[in-house]
Amino acid sequence: MNAASRQLLNQCDAYVMHGGTVGEVAEKIKDMITRRESAGKASFETFGMAAYCS
Repeated sequence: MNAASRQLLNQCDAYVMHGGTVGEVAEKIKDMITRRESAGKASFETFGMAAYCS
């Protein structure tokens, strides 16, 4: 796990992603839920994804 992921896991209450397929995003959310539970932390309050329209 990189430093940004560790900080997100330990200090943040929301998880916002920047792109990916529906499957990739679902896997990221599942992974972070598992990591938070393993660390004894409460679940994230919010999950989000940045979206851009042209």
